[in-house]
Amino acid sequence: MSEPLTLTHMREALRRSQQEFLEILGRSDQRTLYHKTSENVWSLAEVLAHIANAREFFGRETARAVASPEARIGRTIQDAGRLAAVRDHGHDSADALRDGLTASHKELLATLNKLSDDDLKTVTEHVNPKFGRMTLGDFIQHFIVEHDQNHVGQARRCVANAGP
Repeated sequence: MSEPLTLTHMREALRRSQQEFLEILGRSDQRTLYHKTSENVWSLAEVLAHIANAREFFGRETARAVASPEARIGRTIQDAGRLAAVRDHGHDSADALRDGLTASHKELLATLNKLSDDDLKTVTEHVNPKFGRMTLGDFIQHFIVEHDQNHVGQARRCVANAGP
């Protein structure tokens, strides 16, 4: 049986992924930051811009779900705001990307700090029928915590693919 979801575990996982993102960014030069192996693969800068946007979006959705559990939350992969964040910020400077990661992480933790573990049991509905009804804890775990962790792996691959 899996361990129950707690805000403490979620916040700690998010702190670890934030540290990894900042370390990867700190070790990356301009070439690595914007290198793409193909047109359909994100650069490291695009990954980091996406993370900042996703944290902001899903943090707001989390707060909205607590305030209005009947509200449908989330977005699809084709969401215009999601795509625009990558397009509009995928060429930002390393400093701007760092600022975006830092601000989005801080805002997300502030949102999570307002919740209780009981709030994680709130049942909500995702806009994508594929996910349907889910607890807020499952929503946060999947769309924020695991999302961050998955993109840490993608960021590592971006660096490795950029070569020496």
